[in-house]
Amino acid sequence: MEKLIEQYSIININLDNDGHIGIPANLTVLFDKQNHTVVPGYRKTPIIIYVLNTNTARIGKESDEDIISRMLSLGYVVVILDYMNSALACPPSLDYSIQSIRRRIINGEFFKESDVFPVGKYSETIVVPSGYDVLYNKAFFAFDKHGADGDFEKIVEIWNNDFRGTNSEKIIKWTNEVNVRKETQNGHDGTEPQWYDSLGNPSDTGEYIKIKHTKAQTITDCVKPDGSPIELNLYMHVIYPTLCDTKVPVMCLANSSEDLASGSATADRPHLIGFLFRGYAAVMYDYGYTPMARLDSYGYFDGFPKPGYITGDNPTYSMQYYDDKRINTAAMRFIRYLSLSDENLPLDINAIGVYGNSKGAWNTFLGERNPEKMQSKRMHKGHHDETRFENGKTTTEGIIRGGEEQPWLSINGVKISGEANLLYSSCGGVDDAITSGHAPTFISCNRRDSSCYSTSNSLVNVCKTYNVPTMWFEIPLAHTLTYGNDLIYGADTYTAFFDFAGYYLKNDAVKVVAAKLHQSHFPIDISVKFSGAIDIAEIKKITVKNNDGKKLTGTWKGIFGGVEWLFVPNNLEYGRDYTLVVPKNLKGINGKALENEFSYKFKSPDATITDVEASLCDSSLLIEFTKNCTRDKHYLAIEIKNGANCIGVYTKDNERIATLNIAGNGIYKIDISDYIASLPDVCKVGLVLKSEFAKADHIVFSESFTSPENSKISDCEETYYSITTAPDGTAALKIDGLKTITCFPTEEFYCYPKSAFKCSDIIKDTPITKEDLGREFRISMRIFDTVSRYIRIELNHLTSREHSISDYNRSCYNIRTKEGEWTDFEFDYKVYEPIFKDIELPKKELIVSMYGHGNKSVPIYFADIKVCESISDIEISDIWLISSEESCDLPDGQSDIVCPEAPWLKTKTIV
Repeated sequence: MEKLIEQYSIININLDNDGHIGIPANLTVLFDKQNHTVVPGYRKTPIIIYVLNTNTARIGKESDEDIISRMLSLGYVVVILDYMNSALACPPSLDYSIQSIRRRIINGEFFKESDVFPVGKYSETIVVPSGYDVLYNKAFFAFDKHGADGDFEKIVEIWNNDFRGTNSEKIIKWTNEVNVRKETQNGHDGTEPQWYDSLGNPSDTGEYIKIKHTKAQTITDCVKPDGSPIELNLYMHVIYPTLCDTKVPVMCLANSSEDLASGSATADRPHLIGFLFRGYAAVMYDYGYTPMARLDSYGYFDGFPKPGYITGDNPTYSMQYYDDKRINTAAMRFIRYLSLSDENLPLDINAIGVYGNSKGAWNTFLGERNPEKMQSKRMHKGHHDETRFENGKTTTEGIIRGGEEQPWLSINGVKISGEANLLYSSCGGVDDAITSGHAPTFISCNRRDSSCYSTSNSLVNVCKTYNVPTMWFEIPLAHTLTYGNDLIYGADTYTAFFDFAGYYLKNDAVKVVAAKLHQSHFPIDISVKFSGAIDIAEIKKITVKNNDGKKLTGTWKGIFGGVEWLFVPNNLEYGRDYTLVVPKNLKGINGKALENEFSYKFKSPDATITDVEASLCDSSLLIEFTKNCTRDKHYLAIEIKNGANCIGVYTKDNERIATLNIAGNGIYKIDISDYIASLPDVCKVGLVLKSEFAKADHIVFSESFTSPENSKISDCEETYYSITTAPDGTAALKIDGLKTITCFPTEEFYCYPKSAFKCSDIIKDTPITKEDLGREFRISMRIFDTVSRYIRIELNHLTSREHSISDYNRSCYNIRTKEGEWTDFEFDYKVYEPIFKDIELPKKELIVSMYGHGNKSVPIYFADIKVCESISDIEISDIWLISSEESCDLPDGQSDIVCPEAPWLKTKTIV
C-alpha cells in the first residue's frame, strides 16, 4: 500500500477534525496521470472515496492495494479516507462524518492544491468501504429496446412543447449526421430563428440555434447540447465486498436525482453509506427521466405552471410514468442476474431492499408478487401499455436499437424474480397494488409535505388494512429521508430504518424501537413498536407493573403484521408510576431473542374513579352515584360487551343530556362534564341510559340499477358507461372503458387509478358531524369482470382540504377481480374523530377506480351497491365515573379493545 501511495499520490491532507465526530482523519488523493484526464461533472471521472480503518467489520477479504490498483487502472480518482482505527468511527456517527467530507470533496475543496484537477464540482462520487469494489455504470434498461411503444413519440412531443419552452434560450448544435442544418420554427414567444457559431455569436453559416427555434421530427432530432444523441440507457452502480465468504444483503437507492451518484450524496441522506458500513452491498439505479431532463443533457424541467411552461402537465420530466413497472423490475432482475452469473458478486438474491424519496418512492409495487405483470401509471395515446418489441418494432434503425424482450428474465432456463424483499417509501409511494402478503414496508413523511403527506397516510392505511409488516413515522423535516426523532414517539427514525432492514434482510435479532403512552385515549393504551414481527405468545412475556410490583392486566392487539402492538390495561390505577418491561427472552418470529431488556416508565393520568350502582328499569338502565369532586371533567366510562346502537343519557326527568354511538365491544366514554358542573358539589346523581333506536337492519344507501333514470351514481365522467345487464342478466352498471380525458392540450393519457364511478354522500344526506362518532356501516357490492385486474375501492372525505388531514384510518382496498366470475366485496366503516380535525364537516364519497387498458375494450360490471347500518340491543358489562382535571378525548372515537367483565356489575341489556 505504501508503494502504491508513493507512486500515485498527488495530495495528502491531515484533518485535525473530521467535522462531525470530532476525530482526526487523513485524506490521500491517488491518480494515474498517464491513464486518464480528470474531467469534472456528471458521468465524467468517478471520484472513489475509499474508507479505511473504521470501527466496523471488514466484509471483503481482498487487499486494499489490489482493489485500489484496479480502480486506478480504470482511470478513476481514488481518495483514501483514513479514520486511523478510532473507536468512535462507527455508525451512525460515521455515516454523517463520511457524508460531510464527501460534500467537501464534491465542492472541490481538497483539490485546490493540485493543478491536475480543473475548477468545478465533482458530483460523481462513490463511497466504498475497505474490502469493497464498484461495478460502475452498468446498463440495465433501455427505452429503445425495452420501453413502451409510444415513448419516442412522447419524447418528441415533450421536446416541441415543455422542453422547448422551459429551455428556450439555451443554444445547441442543430445539424444532422452529415452536418446539414435541421428544420426550425418560430419560438413560442413568436421570435424567428437565428443561427449562431459554437461560441454563441450570430452567424449566417452557424450550426447552433436556440432551443425555442428547434423542431424535432423524430427521436433522432432529440440531442444533447453538442448535437450527440440523447441517452436512452438507464444505469446502476453496484458497490460490493470482494472475495467475500458469504452472500450479503443488498440495499438499493431508487434514484430521484437527475444524476446517478447525487441521489445518495446530499448532507441529510447518508443512508446508503450507513448500509455499506453495516455489511450490505449497495446499489444506485437511474430514475426513468425524459432523456432531456437528465443532468448529462439539460437538467430537470417540467410543464408545471411557471415561466416557459406549455402544457401544465407536471410529469413531462418523466418517461418512468410509462415504464415504471418495467424499469424497476428490470433493476431487481439485473441485480439477481449479476449474482447468479458471477460467483465473485456475493449478493443475496433473497434479501434485496429498495428505498426512495418522492418520485423515487413510487416503487412500492415491487413488494407484490410478479410486479412486472402490472400496468404502468400512464399509457400513450392509442396504446395499451405494450412495448416496441410486442408491436414488432425489432429492427435497428441508425442509433435506435430494435425492441427486445424485457431484460434479465432468466438464467440457464430459470426465471429471475423482479420483486423486492423490503421497501421504504419516503414522502410518496403508491398503494394501488398493495395486498395481503406484501413485502415489509417502512414509511415516513412530514405533515408539512403537502400532498405527499396524504399519499403516505393512504399507504399506511392500506398496509394496516392488509396487515403488512410495517413501520411508519412522522419525521421532523419535510420531503427527505427518515431523519431525527419521530414527532409522535420520539424514536430515532434513522436508526429505526436500519433496525427494520436488519431484521428482515439480515435476520438480525428483534429490537424495541419505541414505546408510547397515549394519555388522551380512554381507556389509555400503550403502543410498542418493534423492528420486526412478534407473535402473541411472545408478547405475553411483557409485563407492566406499578412501583409496588402490582401487575397490570389487559389486552394486547397486534397491528401492521405484528410489528406494532397495543396494550389496553383493565385494572389501571390512576396517578401511579408504572414500568413496562420487554424481557431479553422475547423472540421475533425469526426465533432470535431481544439482545437487551427494554423498559419504559410512565405515569397514569391523575383521576378519580367512582363506582356506580346500576339497575334495570323499563328496558333502560338507571345508574346512581354521589358527586363529591371539584374536578372539571367527568366521564361515564361504559364497557360494552356486545351491540350496535346509540345510547342516550337522560336525567330522571327524561331530559337528554348526551348521546353515544356504539359499534361493537370495547370501552366507550360519554362526556357529562357540563351537566355535572350544574349540580351542587355534593349530591346524589341519578341518570338513565336508553337505546335510541329499535333493533333493525337499516339500508342507508342502495343502488340496484333496475331503474336507470333514477340511478344514484353521481359521477362516471371518466368512463364509457351504461346501465344495462351483466352476462347472466343481473342489472348492473357496465364500464366499457376509460375516457382519455385530460386538461393538457398536447396529449391524452390514462393514469391509474382512474375513477370508474363515484357515489357521493352514501353515509348521510348531510355532512357527518360529531353526533355520528362511533356509528358503523357496512358497504357492499358485486363485481363481474371480463378480465382479471386490480380495482381500487375507497371511502374518502369529500372535502376541499383532504391533503392536510392526518388520516391513518381511511378505507382503501385493492381488489383482484376474476375473469368471467362475480366477486362479492364488502367492508365496514366506522365514523371516528380525526375526520373533524381542522376541516369543514366531511361527507363520504365511495370511489371505485381501475386500470385503463388503452385502446382495448374490456368491460366490467358493478351490481347491488349497498350501505347498511345494523341496529341491535346493547349489553353493558361495566360502568364507572372518571373525574379528571384534564380532558381524556378519544381520538379514535372509541376503543376496539375488549376488556374483561368487572366483578361488581352483572351484564345488563338495554333494548
